Amino acid sequence: MFRRSVLGLAGVLVFLQVWRSSLGAPSQEQGAPRAEVQQELLGDMGSSRDSDYDVSSDGRRVAWRDKRDEGWAVMINGERYSGDYQEVENIRFSPDGARLSFKAKQHDKSFFVVDGEPGEAYDEVDTFDFTLDGKRFAYRSKIAGKWAMVVGGQGIMPSTAENTGRRDVYDELGPPRFSDDGQRLAYRAKRNNKEMIVLDGAPDPGYDEVGGPMFSSDSHVSL
Repeated sequence: MFRRSVLGLAGVLVFLQVWRSSLGAPSQEQGAPRAEVQQELLGDMGSSRDSDYDVSSDGRRVAWRDKRDEGWAVMINGERYSGDYQEVENIRFSPDGARLSFKAKQHDKSFFVVDGEPGEAYDEVDTFDFTLDGKRFAYRSKIAGKWAMVVGGQGIMPSTAENTGRRDVYDELGPPRFSDDGQRLAYRAKRNNKEMIVLDGAPDPGYDEVGGPMFSSDSHVSL
């Protein structure tokens, strides 16, 4: 019990430092006084909060995981946001701070939760990425030994549902890379011993080896 209390106190100190560096010294016109914002951020952190947390870009929201009797829950500013799950990790806000995602596990299947809504469950999911404006996202998914990219958000490419869908399957898959404007998506893939770049859902012919894709400022892709 003493060890857990010490860990909880250490967590409070970390959040105080993050809060101070993120907010500076807000005036009455900017929002609530420092003491009120501080109390809102810390809330009921619980003694089991660990290093898996994230702070929104405006510094006014903190999300972390908390172990409860029923399983893992996700907290925002001391209030229960989502749960309960067998496991929770990779908590992150979108770059604009408006959206929250995290990886969860239930019944030995993994999935990402975005804005509190669980996605489809797979054998494994990882490498989640938001566009800079936070409107779209993508991540890798694995089922039956094969990998596919799952893409969410309006209009990024054709899908099996209105806002999210599983693309073609590959033996290997690199992390998703969005263009700065969020309109294009590229990633490295491998199938039948050939490596390729998949751009906006369309794979190139395939080569013996390719590097990871990079977008220029005008959204053109280079290897």
